[in-house]
Amino acid sequence: MAIGANTPRGKVIGVAALVLIAAAGVVITKSILRSPTTEASTRGYYTIDDGATLFSDSLDLLPPFDHNGQQAVRARVFSCDGNKTHFIGYLEKYDPEAFKQRNAALARGEPPIGYNAGPFVKKPGAQYTRWVSANDGSEYTAVISVTSPTGSTTNLEQVFP
Repeated sequence: MAIGANTPRGKVIGVAALVLIAAAGVVITKSILRSPTTEASTRGYYTIDDGATLFSDSLDLLPPFDHNGQQAVRARVFSCDGNKTHFIGYLEKYDPEAFKQRNAALARGEPPIGYNAGPFVKKPGAQYTRWVSANDGSEYTAVISVTSPTGSTTNLEQVFP
């Protein structure tokens, strides 16, 4: 008996082939986009003064957190010239109340579902005062769409300390 696309066995083989092709595509894409610096980094950049200065600390810290008596937020730092120069693309912090609720649910043995603990983001600088959440759709996308100080959007790479 020939295996055709309309037989049950042929359909299973066809679906399995599509799944394998999709998985291979994901692996290839991730390997192309992956930066060795990103994989090995355990430290990130942070700021207490809206990006005027930076310091580095563990990536395990969830901002905002206290740093020398001031509130620190994560600074997403980028380069577009092979890591020669750096600039801040945007700042990031999380909703402390959502984390309190999430941690309380975990302490009670409940799944932390329904607590919006996603990041809030804004561009660096005092002229940008509004933190936006992922729920803000296009405004959020505009903030995390990084452009270099020269206006370039090519060869952008996030850098770590």
